Amino acid sequence: MKMPPSDALLDSPSVRDQFTWAGEILGAGEQQMFTWIVDGPLPEAAKLVHGLAAAADLESYVADDARRIANARALAKVVFTSGRAFARTEATAPATDWRDLLQFAREEVAKRGILPANQPWVEAAGYALDRCEQVMAGEGPEPTRGGTYGVLRHIATVASAHRLPREWKLDIETELD
Repeated sequence: MKMPPSDALLDSPSVRDQFTWAGEILGAGEQQMFTWIVDGPLPEAAKLVHGLAAAADLESYVADDARRIANARALAKVVFTSGRAFARTEATAPATDWRDLLQFAREEVAKRGILPANQPWVEAAGYALDRCEQVMAGEGPEPTRGGTYGVLRHIATVASAHRLPREWKLDIETELD
């Protein structure tokens, strides 16, 4: 089965391992649900993991497991919203300033890492930015550069509250909290 371009951009064995672990520890009760997390389309897997992790009482887990659950939730949200950004911008031509946008996004994401509570999102956004850089530099899988540029814009928008130039802004509506 050929993956959609946004899945090819963000899916990897490490992402699926994190989602699989989260599904197991959070009790993805139905076999169907667990199968979707492990082998299903990436957006659906992300949505399921996010929902399970959001409902979890992290205080009832040992610290390492609670941290991993928070990381899986953040990764699921970044994957899901980035997929939306990709789909929204896939048919557009990427601007030539992608390196400037990438640097800006990395700087803004790093600023978010000052607060420990933001660390899971910072790690997840860093993963997505690394994958985007590979594609934009011509080293990654086949996703379109327009959609990948859209993911860069989306992450920069989320990370930066005030300094983002208007041409880079890309808000994505999602039912995930």
